[in-house]
Amino acid sequence: ILTGSEGGQSRPEKDIPEILRVLAEKKIDCRGFVSHRAGADDLSVIIAKMRSGEVIHAIVAS
Repeated sequence: ILTGSEGGQSRPEKDIPEILRVLAEKKIDCRGFVSHRAGADDLSVIIAKMRSGEVIHAIVAS
């Protein structure tokens, strides 16, 4: 469940539904944006990868 977003000029109440619509209609292929997958148990590993520069931004899901 996506509950919000952070940063810049984001407008979650408008941006999130629009992003979900675009993804549902398969107007963009976002598979290339995901370089790593991890769960909450791997949080320390993801933090280390972010500190090393291997990962720029992470979304941790459980």
